[in-house]
Amino acid sequence: MEAVQWEKLGKGFTPCSGTEKSLPGGVYTVVSTQAGLVFQPKKLSTDDLLRFEDPTHQEIIGEINNFWALKPKYSKLGFLHNRALLMWGPPGSGKSCISKIVVADVVNMKNIVLNCDDIYLVSGALNAIREVEPQRQIMVLMEDIDSLRGEGKLLSLLDGEDTVDNILYLCTTNYIDRIPERVLRPGRIDRRISVPCPPRAGRIAFLKSKIGGPITGDDNNSAVINRLADATDGLSFAHLRELLVGVYCLGHKPEEVIKRLKNKGAEELTKQSIKAMDRKISVAMTKKDKRMAATASVTKMPEQTFKITKAEVRQIKKRRASK
Repeated sequence: MEAVQWEKLGKGFTPCSGTEKSLPGGVYTVVSTQAGLVFQPKKLSTDDLLRFEDPTHQEIIGEINNFWALKPKYSKLGFLHNRALLMWGPPGSGKSCISKIVVADVVNMKNIVLNCDDIYLVSGALNAIREVEPQRQIMVLMEDIDSLRGEGKLLSLLDGEDTVDNILYLCTTNYIDRIPERVLRPGRIDRRISVPCPPRAGRIAFLKSKIGGPITGDDNNSAVINRLADATDGLSFAHLRELLVGVYCLGHKPEEVIKRLKNKGAEELTKQSIKAMDRKISVAMTKKDKRMAATASVTKMPEQTFKITKAEVRQIKKRRASK
């Protein structure tokens, strides 16, 4: 890109392509370069956004949209204007769908969304933004927060020396049991919201977006969509995608694909439940071992108890009397 302006570096200057007083509203990924942190714009696709009537979706989206206007109330109470929400649920339940809608709403307000792939880079990016725009509204999207590295830095961002004002953290996870309780406590993760598999209205909205046209050879697919929606109760958006691929791309029968998906879903749920129980047992055993170790360090020789008969008691008394 051709340099058109001078950028001031300390007392010196360097050619640059241009400067902005304000970072344009949008979604950014933070990249570390030799020149420093670079905010790379990320294309926001709104073609596949699914907005449908669902209490959980509407509650989350409404709370986030209302949050931005609450700074005066936070300030009156002496609190920083920040909040962290965690959406958790099975894979494909709609967490990413909600995230995309929220991101689109934030960008439409000309605000900034940072996509968090690296906690340390995001921390540096927040400091850089605050140097230039102290009051800019920012949302940080942390998808699969359980897989992010740097728990100490995460805690510092949420509730420590790196905490900033006018910010919302939107986090997601498929495995809430993998996240330590010290991260989940209020003040760090302010609210945990379970996102179950989509209701009938959500399944219909998804199916309409994919086969609402003449793909089946019928301009009016409402009957097909309703039958599929009724038969897929308890399945996720990911399952619905596999259903459509199986039926319309691979030529399988809908009932066969649905049966396979429901059996697979039950197996996955059982495996997740077993793994979650194993982790809880492991944590519980660790705590028990620590308590036992602490007790052992205090009591060097544990007391032992013995049972003796009345005859043995009489013999002991006789020996003592004879001495």
